[in-house]
Amino acid sequence: MSLASASHVHKTAMRRCEESPWERFERPKPSANSPRIPAMVTATVREWRDEEGWGVLDSPETPGGCWGHYSTLEMAGFRTLTPGQQVDLRWEAPGFKQDGYDYRALSIVPRPA
Repeated sequence: MSLASASHVHKTAMRRCEESPWERFERPKPSANSPRIPAMVTATVREWRDEEGWGVLDSPETPGGCWGHYSTLEMAGFRTLTPGQQVDLRWEAPGFKQDGYDYRALSIVPRPA
């Protein structure tokens, strides 16, 4: 390798080190204006698995169910839901099945009883 090409390789490597190593893999944050992400809708908890940290929510806008993870629950304390409970749901259709479901929760807010 010539000195010029070695210098180019070094400069390229240095630029990559200055970038976030995950920068190339991060997905853009969803926006409320995205056509795939509707406004908040009301949904009903079909099932919730505390031991696994996920469950399924039903709404007319998410036929077949919407997969939800505990990390998307907006509440204080232990994050859990109860079958039959009403929630406000913001969801997306990611274009692939999330654990067998066409829809995935972005935000789940329990409604007052």
